[in-house]
Amino acid sequence: MAATVVVGFTELFILSCFLALASSTSTLYVTHIPDCISFNEGAGAISSDEISDVVSVALGFTPSKELRWSGLSQGDLFKRPSANVLVAVQSVSGSEVQPSFASQRKYVITNTGAVQMENARMSISKAYGEDAGVYFDLTSDSKEIKLPLKYQSLFKDLPATLKGISTSLHGDLSILLDFQQGSLNLSGVADTVLFSELQLMKNMLLELSENQGLIQDGVPDLYSFTISGLRAVQTEYGVESEQAKDASRIVGQFLDQFSSAFAALYENNALVEILLTDVESYSRRLSRSILQAATPSPAPPGAPDLNVAGTYDENWPVFFNIFLWLGVTLTITVLAVAHLLWYMDPGDTIIYRMTSQRMKMD
Repeated sequence: MAATVVVGFTELFILSCFLALASSTSTLYVTHIPDCISFNEGAGAISSDEISDVVSVALGFTPSKELRWSGLSQGDLFKRPSANVLVAVQSVSGSEVQPSFASQRKYVITNTGAVQMENARMSISKAYGEDAGVYFDLTSDSKEIKLPLKYQSLFKDLPATLKGISTSLHGDLSILLDFQQGSLNLSGVADTVLFSELQLMKNMLLELSENQGLIQDGVPDLYSFTISGLRAVQTEYGVESEQAKDASRIVGQFLDQFSSAFAALYENNALVEILLTDVESYSRRLSRSILQAATPSPAPPGAPDLNVAGTYDENWPVFFNIFLWLGVTLTITVLAVAHLLWYMDPGDTIIYRMTSQRMKMD
């Protein structure tokens, strides 16, 4: 069975609270496209809830629902991407962050919301089994890793505490050595959050590069990352501050290198997307771990019980109609057979003729 790990950062906190989606438009950048597929440049906007199904189709699987977006071309049916990498970068609404990374395609996102890769993940699990492929989900609330059993200890050395992160940030492989920090430094909480997230992504990439057998097993891999440190810096120092500009520059340069490194790791057969999302700034500050396991927020005291029904699966109407009309058909069939048997004339049946007790007359 695949190993699922949820690691919490108990000593590092970020500025977070009540993340309300802004009305501004998010943008999806496709930074690397394998030769086996293609994206139409003028396909128009794509809804955020369709991104996971688009990834499923790109990897060669059937989407969970009919796609309204027609920007993806099928391409080579006998060769599909070996991995998909999605990086979501959060920024304060209205900050107008200009990306400094190279992209091949750019699409506007409608119906902005959290992008979940569950549909693509389930497609891979159904085709190859639960213990196949790599699933890595790194967000500001949790870190989830699904690996085959023999690789389940691959990421055990990733830092899980503030001390571990500080060690990585001051080591030979520190992300601080790759970029000019400018006005940012590790004395600020928001700065540390940003550098820590980038350091984790770099460490994860280094671990994968040292385990080629994991990425060359013929099973598509899924990677999902969320960088919230840019929004933390913008909230802490202001959108127009030098710190915010330096943070935007560092994130753009890092994503450019990260995208190229992932593509090279999978021999240019990895699909890489970067999602720039605008969200409201933090309304207040709370102490919270950078990778804390997400838990549902309790209802506030005195909140009315609205008796709202739970969310139904999108396939529920299909199953309902199957069971409904199958039941109707069987009921009508049973009633028809019972009616025919009830009004059957015994004299017309071969059964009663062959079992007659009358003596045969010569």
